[in-house]
Amino acid sequence: MKHAILLSLMLLFVSSAFAYPDHVPSAYAYDPPQERTCHNCHSSYPLNSGTGDLTITPLAEYTPGQSYTIQVQLSDNVSRSGFQATAKDLSNQFAGQIYVVDAAHTQMTGGTYINHTQAGNHSGNSWDIGWTAPAAGTGDVRFCVASAACNGNGGTSGDYIYGIQVIIPEAAADPCGLTTTGINTVIPAQGGNVTYSIDFFTNLPQSFPGVTYWTTITLPNGTETGVQTSITTTIPAFANIHIPMMTQAIPSFAPAGQYVHNAKLGMFPVPVLMDSFTFTKTAVSTDGIPVYDWNATGEWPEIASDNEGVAELPVEYTLNAAYPNPFNAMTTISVTLPETSELSMNVFNLMGEVVSELSNGKISAGTHEFSFDATNFSSGIYFVQANVPGKLNAIQKITLIK
Repeated sequence: MKHAILLSLMLLFVSSAFAYPDHVPSAYAYDPPQERTCHNCHSSYPLNSGTGDLTITPLAEYTPGQSYTIQVQLSDNVSRSGFQATAKDLSNQFAGQIYVVDAAHTQMTGGTYINHTQAGNHSGNSWDIGWTAPAAGTGDVRFCVASAACNGNGGTSGDYIYGIQVIIPEAAADPCGLTTTGINTVIPAQGGNVTYSIDFFTNLPQSFPGVTYWTTITLPNGTETGVQTSITTTIPAFANIHIPMMTQAIPSFAPAGQYVHNAKLGMFPVPVLMDSFTFTKTAVSTDGIPVYDWNATGEWPEIASDNEGVAELPVEYTLNAAYPNPFNAMTTISVTLPETSELSMNVFNLMGEVVSELSNGKISAGTHEFSFDATNFSSGIYFVQANVPGKLNAIQKITLIK
């Protein structure tokens, strides 16, 4: 009799122990090559033979290095349930990093597997887990999950076990990208220079001639200015370009508030790539030595291409037509320079007085656009003069209509 009682207690202990109400041993997530699941202990019915369904959050693809919250859900009407999950690449190496986002209901096992806690054993048959995707080039990732739908009898009999493997492909790398990063982004009342850097890459095997980089500024009232910078060049195949310093002058009369610097790259006027950053003007001032007008400077490097040679540059000095003209409040005037030059560019009234200085210094080769803001000027005729000593001396009439 004593032996029978002892045997019964031992069987009860073993049965209860393998129910794992608050933990699961590693490598029972239906992951290859063994593909072990809770079915190794709960062995009453064949795998996936229950009436429920085991799913994870649909994820069409993953971006390398990005973190995701993935929900595991078991749709089976049972009193208790548990799970274990992991992620592996197609060579069965662990892929990325599984981590806990809900410590009350999930916990790590062995550093590479995640499963339910005792509280999670009664959490409504769903669990949220974190996953940071692996590095670029990993390829497809297999997300593996096993789950037990338990009847709550204290043992392992009568439970249904589920297992799934979901393939999540790696997102294709961007063929090209443009990033502008603000450096000096706070402008005082008397005006000053916004400075920023440019990073551009392309993974494409062909070069692209006639590509234009141009910028605009969105004012605090939401109005977008005309073109501030315009550089046309050839983008080589597999280019990786870093420009450490570009500048954008902000005049003293510019209103206070937050601005957006907009950078665009494409076949002007249609952008293919865009990026932006914000900067702030603290106040408006007429005191001291002000910055008189908008002026953008900087040089896009001349980069050799295996197929196309160096970036194409203009061959003539030209003062191009203002647009719009006639204009109301703001117009844009461009100058084409075949080489880096000292450019003086001013706007005169009918009395021959300089009312705005658009440029007074060294400007890189290319086509550059300057904005004339006539908000505080009267309607009438004005003249734009562009001068490069010994190379260019051109005058253009513009008409302001309010």
